[in-house]
Amino acid sequence: MIAERRVRHLGIRAPDAAGARRAGLLIEDALRTASLPGDGGELLLVRRLRLPAFGAQASPQQVALGLESACRATAAVAGAESDDARLARASAVRFADALEAHLALTTQLLGGRPARAWCWALAVPGYRPEEGVRAGLRRVALSLARREEAPVALACWWDALLAAGAAPRLLLALGADEAALLAARVRARRGALPDDGADADARHTLLRWVRTTFPPTDARRQLAESLTRDAPAGPASPPPEDIAGTAGSAAATRPPHALGDHRPGAEPGTKPQAQGRTRLQETAGPGALDDHDGGRDGGRSLPLRESGAQQGPPPERPRHRQTPHAAAQAPAIAQSEEPDGGGAGQRRDLPPAAVAAAQAAGRAAAPADAAPTRRAPYARRPDAPARPHTLALSQPTAAGGLLFLLPVLERLGLPEWLDAHPQHAATLPVHLLGHLLHRLQLAEDDPAWRLGTPPPPGEPAVAAAAWLAACRRHLRLQAGIGPASLCLRPARLDLTSTHADVWLGMDQTDLRVRRAGLDLDPGWVPWFGRVVRFHYGPRPR
Repeated sequence: MIAERRVRHLGIRAPDAAGARRAGLLIEDALRTASLPGDGGELLLVRRLRLPAFGAQASPQQVALGLESACRATAAVAGAESDDARLARASAVRFADALEAHLALTTQLLGGRPARAWCWALAVPGYRPEEGVRAGLRRVALSLARREEAPVALACWWDALLAAGAAPRLLLALGADEAALLAARVRARRGALPDDGADADARHTLLRWVRTTFPPTDARRQLAESLTRDAPAGPASPPPEDIAGTAGSAAATRPPHALGDHRPGAEPGTKPQAQGRTRLQETAGPGALDDHDGGRDGGRSLPLRESGAQQGPPPERPRHRQTPHAAAQAPAIAQSEEPDGGGAGQRRDLPPAAVAAAQAAGRAAAPADAAPTRRAPYARRPDAPARPHTLALSQPTAAGGLLFLLPVLERLGLPEWLDAHPQHAATLPVHLLGHLLHRLQLAEDDPAWRLGTPPPPGEPAVAAAAWLAACRRHLRLQAGIGPASLCLRPARLDLTSTHADVWLGMDQTDLRVRRAGLDLDPGWVPWFGRVVRFHYGPRPR
């Protein structure tokens, strides 16, 4: 997908009108084809750029090379780490994504510092520094609502306001129609969200103020209630006398991770995170991720270790001999771990494609001569806490093809299944990817772990294993490739709260992936909660 590039003002010097029109067309073509910084989710704002002179007979490639040279000569400053005076003097400003630009402007507004640099009007359309703090927050909210990643970006931005105690300022600045527009954009959210930075006391205090200030039918109250995610109940302090005028920082104690909040059968009074740190049990047959197509890695992934099993390399198996899968080790994908014997009910909850693939994976014989040859030296422990959704900019990863699974899951009907099972909407995508990364023995420090975490034992592990088995069956039948060969490929990862950009080398081009259309840019994926793009070639600096 070509990055969006906009020119606010273009000045051309030409001997006549025909030459000016020709120059305009050449520059337009150069903007489409030039390799410029700011591709993907990154936001690069350039104040002024002077192109080298070119004649009427110049080609678009020559103009593109001149544009690239001019951009390389322009030094950009980090917008989130610079004060307003430095930004006003800078010739170019860089943000990790649009959300970071909006958060940086919000920090300046709440800190009482006038944000008058030239970059703010470009990053937040409609912003005027003379309007004040409340109007500035309103402009930021409406600007985020116009973006495709608005369902997640608005929630993350609201969490920052809530942690700073400034959410009432926004609610008082919004009109009823504007609040209804924001609420509609937020309700479109279907994917998982990172944990917010506000504690339970701040949430309860804000909700009490909202419910005493606005009637139940008010759109501003509905917006606040939909954005303020519930937390374990705690002693809520009485609301201050004038909460709308405060902008102090609240406590930043993080609640338990959202992935541990929706497990069935949790004991009352136990911490979800503590239960989520137990070791994963085997939920699929050892052939669930076999890659014996003579392709990229020529081996199969290591099976999950049983609870309490000794950590270390797996025992060597004799080569050139097949070991059939024992009937006593039937996969638990179509079974339920609930004490009331919900095996049949569990199978009814899972999609037919997932159950059929799980049964086929359980009956398949695992080849004993498939030795792992491209596995990472060690794996992330499933009892380790989940990583937060922090920035991972231009970090190398061994799982560059992990997000190629997103179109596969779309074709298998995962979005519709999540709509029918909302209790899994916020957890199953990250659990499925984490389950695959654990099976692939990915290194613990790989940034791909920020996209997934292993599921806890029980229904989450059953659902993740079933969908992963369905993906393997679909990949084998439609693309002739296995999950390990698909996912294990070196790349660089740009990861923010709203975007995931994967930069692959040209040598990673795979005809099997290209024919199946797995590396086409998905764009905004509502059930995954990110804008996903794939790039071939070096990452522009």
